[in-house]
Amino acid sequence: ALPVDPLLGRMVLMSVLMGGVEVGVQIASVLSVPSLFLATQEMSRTVGQSNAFSETSDVLSAVHAFEKWDDIYSAQGQLQARKYARENGLSVSSLNLARGVRQQLRSALISRRFLPRDYSPQSLRYNRNSSRLGLKIALVCCAVPNLAHRVNKQVLVTRSAQNAVIHPTSVNFSGKGTLAAWYVYTEMTQTSNIFIRQTTAVSPIEVCLFGGSLISDQWPGSVVLDHWIVAKGTGPDIQVLQKTRRQMSVFLEHLAQAPHQPLVKVQESFVDNVLDILEEIREPTEVL
Repeated sequence: ALPVDPLLGRMVLMSVLMGGVEVGVQIASVLSVPSLFLATQEMSRTVGQSNAFSETSDVLSAVHAFEKWDDIYSAQGQLQARKYARENGLSVSSLNLARGVRQQLRSALISRRFLPRDYSPQSLRYNRNSSRLGLKIALVCCAVPNLAHRVNKQVLVTRSAQNAVIHPTSVNFSGKGTLAAWYVYTEMTQTSNIFIRQTTAVSPIEVCLFGGSLISDQWPGSVVLDHWIVAKGTGPDIQVLQKTRRQMSVFLEHLAQAPHQPLVKVQESFVDNVLDILEEIREPTEVL
């Protein structure tokens, strides 16, 4: 087992499978520590801090902030990194914790033979897709399983709530992701409203391929995701969806059982084609 929540551990293994190890370990690291963004008296300031790193994903906003801080830490030292954190409203303690978790994950992947002993974060073999939007979104969906669907400009429905709203500290409270049809989110809280937090705007194709869990195909021409979302389509479309999800699960199971055996070329091509589909179908306005 990896030194993180089992769901995050599965996502990290998916990142090995999909050629984006560094993206996977960074997502797991920032989701395993307290928020990287400091709370301020003026809530809009916190949102502004997050927006500077990603316009439609709180998770990727944290990842990009962590990456930038870590680059400065490595190149210029601790004092400059601390200055950068202070100027951007980032928690130094959370950043340092995330750095530690990331190193633990890398070490665990190496010791369990998912990565070679001489693995480097710059390794193209294990990070060939790290810069691809499709990979980042797929891994966020794997790491953050809760789904929400927008029914009008204000209200979202989830598996357990019919009148949820996005928390004001999320980047999707305003801006490009405000009116997205679908979101994944980490937690739900109830105060004056039912709020969803740490949201990422996602498109229907990302929900179908990586969101929730595929549980039922009991109705012709449809599948049920996450126990409440019905995805409908033509017979061939539904079959492609089912086969793609099933094949990714088969690849992941093979990796877990035989980590020292890399994917063959045809399997790598299959994974890369899935990412091509995500990036081709995704709405161009939904940029992360």
